[in-house]
Amino acid sequence: PQPPLEVSWISEDVGFGVRSPLALAANTFVCEYAGEVIDLKLEGADREAMYHAEGRDQYILPLGDRSSRLAIDATIKGNIARFINHSCDPNLNKVEVYSDHGDKRHFRIGFYTSREIKATEELRWSYGTSSSPTDLACKCGSTNCRGFL
Repeated sequence: PQPPLEVSWISEDVGFGVRSPLALAANTFVCEYAGEVIDLKLEGADREAMYHAEGRDQYILPLGDRSSRLAIDATIKGNIARFINHSCDPNLNKVEVYSDHGDKRHFRIGFYTSREIKATEELRWSYGTSSSPTDLACKCGSTNCRGFL
């Protein structure tokens, strides 16, 4: 079962984030990243442009690495997982799960704790690594912060 989760204000730098009011053991399922499964090559750029024009944050999570063709877009039809922030020293692992019928469009992404987590500690995962800096500054505050996303 999913533990209780709440969206709460973290800081001006990162905005909202997710916490659990309960302490969580290592390897505990936290939640699924829910949204619309999209084909990035067909829809990705259009959706990103639309969200940018509307002044929205976008929550498009590619399947696998950043070169993936499929993704979950939680921007409009999502759940609490879209509020989980990045950290260069994360306490959650992203796990991709495929259905047994072989259709890659039927996949799920879940988050599990990578260590014990104290009650009300912010839940964070790594958005990934890049070999070159992006235009997005990292504000995770961890001692191993790379400085960019």
